[in-house]
Amino acid sequence: MKIKNYDVDEKKILFPLLGVAFLLRLIFIIETTGTPFVSNLFSDSRIYMDYASRMVDSGDWIGNEPFFMAPVYPYMLALLKLIFGDSTYIVRLLQVLISTISILFIYWSAKNYFNKNVAFIAAAIATFYDSYIFYSGIIFSETLQIFVFAVLIYKFSEKNKFSDKFHWLKIGLLFGLAALLRANILLFYPVLMLYIFTSKKEFSKYSIKKVQLASFLSIGVVLIILPVTIRNVAVLGETVLITSNGGINFYIGNNAEAPGVFVTPKNFDFSSDMSGKYYASKLLGRTVTASEASAYWYDKSLDYLKKDPMGFVSLFGKKLMLFFDSEEFPQSSILDMDFYSKNYSKLLNLPLIPYSIIVISFIFGFLLLINYPKRDNILLLLILTYIISSALFFVNGRFRLGITPAIIIISAFSINQIFEIVKLKQLKKIQAPLIVVGIFVVVSYFLINKPKYTDYDAYLQLGDIAQTQENYDQAVYYYNRSIVLDDRYLTFINLGNTFAKKRDYKNALSAFAEAEKRNDKDYLLFFNRGIVYSQVGDYNKALESYEKALELKPEFSPVFRNIGIIYFVSEKYEDAKYYFNKFLQVSKDEQTNALVRQDLQTIEKRLNGEN
Repeated sequence: MKIKNYDVDEKKILFPLLGVAFLLRLIFIIETTGTPFVSNLFSDSRIYMDYASRMVDSGDWIGNEPFFMAPVYPYMLALLKLIFGDSTYIVRLLQVLISTISILFIYWSAKNYFNKNVAFIAAAIATFYDSYIFYSGIIFSETLQIFVFAVLIYKFSEKNKFSDKFHWLKIGLLFGLAALLRANILLFYPVLMLYIFTSKKEFSKYSIKKVQLASFLSIGVVLIILPVTIRNVAVLGETVLITSNGGINFYIGNNAEAPGVFVTPKNFDFSSDMSGKYYASKLLGRTVTASEASAYWYDKSLDYLKKDPMGFVSLFGKKLMLFFDSEEFPQSSILDMDFYSKNYSKLLNLPLIPYSIIVISFIFGFLLLINYPKRDNILLLLILTYIISSALFFVNGRFRLGITPAIIIISAFSINQIFEIVKLKQLKKIQAPLIVVGIFVVVSYFLINKPKYTDYDAYLQLGDIAQTQENYDQAVYYYNRSIVLDDRYLTFINLGNTFAKKRDYKNALSAFAEAEKRNDKDYLLFFNRGIVYSQVGDYNKALESYEKALELKPEFSPVFRNIGIIYFVSEKYEDAKYYFNKFLQVSKDEQTNALVRQDLQTIEKRLNGEN
């Protein structure tokens, strides 16, 4: 990339904006350093970091499972860990730099598509956009996504290079990289190919030239994606293009009870079975692979489509509206800007630019572009395709961030056009767009049924952190705050475990009883309750609880050992021997197995009359 020359206005406006952008993001990571959810990673952040750590610690950079989540980010984390050690601060600092550079590409793109004034507005929006600031300090791939999409959009804006086959090779490489970060962009590939072959305005009229450009684009995409596919085939023996999470994500967004946003699936433990592979295996009565599980969940959603096509279409329409909604629809309040602004960040309480302002001005600008002589069809098709592909799954605030560089550019165009129209007193030009935007606001804010969010899971995780740190009183406080917001059974289980560690067995049993009222199918509930009954010496009730746990999960090995211990201390050695042997049949924990073998030796001695 050639070094660009900047005029006086750019030096006076753009460079200070970039400085402010960097400073805002730096302040955010400084003020949130040491906060619970930065020091203790959860959800996708934990998965990314654990995967990166496994690669570095084991030296195995290939793995033995197909990628479940987008692979680029964990590899970036692994490289940083290899160079700088185990430091989330370095990761966040790099993301601050990446986020700031993204603004530069947004500026260049807006300048190419429109003019310098639009570019300044776009850069200002990106500088003060609250989500950009927030995610630059969170261990997520979104900041990297935004950067790659911003560079890709910039390459699309270089119209003067469209006849250069190597320019399209670069676009293909960036396209492939973007797909490794957010796979739904792949839906744009056939759209772009079709546009190349049908457009008479931007591409050569000669078919052979179009074939050449399309071929170089395709080569670039394949060069990036094919190694990932080959790697997945090598470890699985089946074809997984990029990741194996498509099926479960499609099901989460498309079933009879789906609200259009992420909701943890019912009937199985999503935290330990994020692909739904083990639950699918249970339902099918056989062990399934990652690709088979994905296909199973796709089929479940397609069954819903066949049974209720109008419901499917209605849900899809709702998701299209939710994509433009001001709510972030976070997977968890752990990742919610509002929770951070209330508890950890003064910066986020400043009057920053929210998504609602950007999206309303985007819709207005999109309508103005319909009759705009210099509109860019590729940019508009990219935006539309991304929105549609997102709505095919479920809506999540951070999942729409990839396309926001393009949305910001249209938003900036809209603001600039409004000023121009008002200045020229041509208000009739904005009457129709204003009416459409007004209708959108009414429908979005007053007619669409949206899920309600609370901070229950943030307090649940804060309780877990406090319990891990053996600060049991604080853990009880956080769990009770979580219960007030949403009295879920899992919170009661964790509360019971905390009381047990405090040796407050009465309250522990009370909490477990409340958990059972809400869900009597969780084997860990009965296992933990059995431990408490054992500790208070009520072995009969302990055995009842353990038997219930075995009924729910017959191969859960710790239950066999605990039952064996009860019979051992009760001097029922034959029964103890039976359960210890059952434990050894299913346990893979060699350290614990050695202890159980010692207990069996002790039993044999006592059965033989030895001391």
